[in-house]
Amino acid sequence: MAEGHTVLSSSEVDDLRASLKQFGYAEADFESTQTRDPTPPAPVSPISGTVTIKRKSTGQTRTYAAGHGSSWPATFHDELLRGVFGKP
Repeated sequence: MAEGHTVLSSSEVDDLRASLKQFGYAEADFESTQTRDPTPPAPVSPISGTVTIKRKSTGQTRTYAAGHGSSWPATFHDELLRGVFGKP
């Protein structure tokens, strides 16, 4: 990622961890990979990309749009609630 910028903010990472804890999942059983979209030529532009969350024990993987204005933490939370990643 260019210039040390990441797609995920620290608050999004905190939200991810809080959701896992709330539903009783082990944080160590999940991994995230973020991919930054190529930076547009504008001097100031929002960072965007994707985040892929994988549950190691089941192999279940979901990819979400991430970056400025995204709502992926809420979607991830709802999917945990619905059991998309399996039971804790």
